[in-house]
Amino acid sequence: MHAAQLRPDTDRMRIADVDRRLLTVFDRALLSRLHGMLETYHRAMATYRLAIAAEAVRDFVQRDLCDRYIEVCKLALFGNGGATRQDPHVAIKVLLEALDNVLRALHPFMPFLSERY
Repeated sequence: MHAAQLRPDTDRMRIADVDRRLLTVFDRALLSRLHGMLETYHRAMATYRLAIAAEAVRDFVQRDLCDRYIEVCKLALFGNGGATRQDPHVAIKVLLEALDNVLRALHPFMPFLSERY
């Protein structure tokens, strides 16, 4: 399974709609790393350092999104909430926010991929 397969068939859900008190420490950590990646990405793109921008996106997707966050929230999404007691609707909104930003960041490098989703 890859990260884009977790996209639900619902209307667009935004992280702004989530009550901040419902975010777990894992949600907050992912959003913090997402914002850090975006800062690095924008700084690198502004100075035409494309390799650094692409590496920032790749590292975020591989290490933070797929290796950590998706593994932590699998039980919330497909099971009974797991030990984290994570709300599946919040997890989906956080995942959508991360995927949306990743696909937007990837567009200059992979327009054929980012237009599909």
